[in-house]
Amino acid sequence: RARQANEVMGVRLRDGDPAGALAEAEIGRQAYESGDDWAYGTWAQIGIGSGIAYLLAGTVDGMVSELAPILSLPPEHRVATLTTRLREVEMRLRDHRYQGSAEVAKLRQQINSYCAHAVTTRALPPGQS
Repeated sequence: RARQANEVMGVRLRDGDPAGALAEAEIGRQAYESGDDWAYGTWAQIGIGSGIAYLLAGTVDGMVSELAPILSLPPEHRVATLTTRLREVEMRLRDHRYQGSAEVAKLRQQINSYCAHAVTTRALPPGQS
Protein backbone atom coordinates (compact mmCIF):
# COMPACT_ATOMS: atom_id res chain seq x y z
CA ARG A 1 0.00 0.00 0.00
CA ALA A 2 2.89 2.39 0.72
CA ARG A 3 4.32 1.90 -2.77
CA GLN A 4 0.93 2.53 -4.31
CA ALA A 5 0.53 5.72 -2.28
CA ASN A 6 3.95 6.84 -3.48
CA GLU A 7 2.95 6.29 -7.11
CA VAL A 8 -0.35 8.13 -6.70
CA MET A 9 1.50 10.95 -4.93
CA GLY A 10 3.65 11.37 -8.04
CA VAL A 11 0.52 11.74 -10.15
CA ARG A 12 -0.90 14.31 -7.71
CA LEU A 13 2.33 16.29 -7.87
CA ARG A 14 2.34 16.26 -11.68
CA ASP A 15 -1.26 17.47 -11.56
CA GLY A 16 -0.23 20.37 -9.30
CA ASP A 17 -2.28 19.02 -6.39
CA PRO A 18 -0.12 19.39 -3.27
CA ALA A 19 -3.02 18.66 -0.89
CA GLY A 20 -3.75 15.41 -2.73
CA ALA A 21 -0.05 14.49 -2.65
CA LEU A 22 0.12 15.09 1.10
CA ALA A 23 -2.99 12.96 1.61
CA GLU A 24 -1.30 10.11 -0.28
CA ALA A 25 1.84 10.56 1.83
CA GLU A 26 -0.27 10.08 4.93
CA ILE A 27 -1.79 6.91 3.45
CA GLY A 28 1.73 5.62 2.76
CA ARG A 29 2.91 6.38 6.27
CA GLN A 30 -0.17 4.76 7.78
CA ALA A 31 0.48 1.68 5.67
CA TYR A 32 3.90 1.35 7.28
CA GLU A 33 2.42 1.87 10.74
CA SER A 34 -0.14 -0.85 9.96
CA GLY A 35 2.50 -3.40 9.08
CA ASP A 36 3.50 -2.91 5.43
CA ASP A 37 7.03 -4.18 4.89
CA TRP A 38 9.24 -1.15 5.38
CA ALA A 39 11.38 -0.21 2.40
CA TYR A 40 13.68 2.75 2.97
CA GLY A 41 13.58 3.75 -0.70
CA THR A 42 9.79 4.02 -0.81
CA TRP A 43 9.76 5.64 2.62
CA ALA A 44 12.28 8.23 1.42
CA GLN A 45 10.40 8.83 -1.84
CA ILE A 46 7.25 9.52 0.19
CA GLY A 47 9.20 12.07 2.22
CA ILE A 48 10.66 13.71 -0.87
CA GLY A 49 7.23 13.85 -2.49
CA SER A 50 5.81 15.40 0.67
CA GLY A 51 8.60 17.95 0.65
CA ILE A 52 7.81 18.89 -2.95
CA ALA A 53 4.11 19.14 -2.06
CA TYR A 54 4.91 21.55 0.76
CA LEU A 55 7.08 23.59 -1.58
CA LEU A 56 4.27 23.74 -4.16
CA ALA A 57 1.97 24.91 -1.37
CA GLY A 58 4.46 27.66 -0.52
CA THR A 59 5.76 26.18 2.73
CA VAL A 60 9.54 25.92 2.70
CA ASP A 61 9.52 24.96 6.40
CA GLY A 62 7.39 21.93 5.59
CA MET A 63 9.83 20.87 2.92
CA VAL A 64 12.79 21.23 5.26
CA SER A 65 11.01 19.14 7.89
CA GLU A 66 10.12 16.39 5.42
CA LEU A 67 13.60 16.17 3.93
CA ALA A 68 15.56 16.22 7.21
CA PRO A 69 15.29 12.47 7.97
CA ILE A 70 16.08 11.57 4.37
CA LEU A 71 19.13 13.81 4.25
CA SER A 72 20.46 12.03 7.32
CA LEU A 73 20.37 8.58 5.71
CA PRO A 74 23.75 6.85 5.75
CA PRO A 75 25.67 6.86 2.45
CA GLU A 76 24.90 3.19 1.73
CA HIS A 77 21.18 4.10 1.54
CA ARG A 78 21.71 7.05 -0.78
CA VAL A 79 20.80 5.27 -3.99
CA ALA A 80 20.41 6.76 -7.46
CA THR A 81 16.62 6.92 -7.29
CA LEU A 82 16.83 9.19 -4.25
CA THR A 83 19.71 11.31 -5.47
CA THR A 84 17.92 11.90 -8.76
CA ARG A 85 14.77 13.06 -6.98
CA LEU A 86 16.74 15.26 -4.60
CA ARG A 87 18.63 16.85 -7.48
CA GLU A 88 15.23 17.73 -8.97
CA VAL A 89 14.30 19.33 -5.64
CA GLU A 90 17.56 21.27 -5.58
CA MET A 91 16.83 22.58 -9.09
CA ARG A 92 13.39 23.78 -7.94
CA LEU A 93 15.08 25.61 -5.09
CA ARG A 94 17.19 27.59 -7.55
CA ASP A 95 14.08 29.57 -8.50
CA HIS A 96 14.41 33.33 -8.02
CA ARG A 97 11.68 33.21 -5.33
CA TYR A 98 14.13 31.56 -2.97
CA GLN A 99 17.18 33.72 -3.62
CA GLY A 100 18.32 35.35 -0.44
CA SER A 101 16.72 32.68 1.78
CA ALA A 102 19.29 31.32 4.22
CA GLU A 103 17.02 28.34 4.91
CA VAL A 104 16.87 27.42 1.22
CA ALA A 105 20.61 27.94 0.78
CA LYS A 106 21.27 25.58 3.68
CA LEU A 107 18.85 22.99 2.29
CA ARG A 108 20.48 23.16 -1.15
CA GLN A 109 23.89 22.64 0.47
CA GLN A 110 22.56 19.63 2.42
CA ILE A 111 21.10 18.11 -0.74
CA ASN A 112 24.37 18.62 -2.63
CA SER A 113 26.32 17.02 0.23
CA TYR A 114 23.89 14.10 0.36
CA CYS A 115 24.31 13.48 -3.35
CA ALA A 116 28.09 13.86 -3.19
CA HIS A 117 28.29 11.17 -0.52
CA ALA A 118 25.85 8.75 -2.15
CA VAL A 119 26.67 5.16 -2.84
CA THR A 120 27.70 4.29 -6.36
CA THR A 121 27.92 0.93 -8.05
CA ARG A 122 31.72 1.24 -7.94
CA ALA A 123 31.60 1.76 -4.16
CA LEU A 124 29.73 -1.47 -3.49
CA PRO A 125 31.72 -4.52 -2.44
CA PRO A 126 32.15 -7.18 -5.15
CA GLY A 127 29.02 -9.25 -5.69
CA GLN A 128 26.63 -6.58 -4.36
CA SER A 129 25.79 -4.68 -7.51
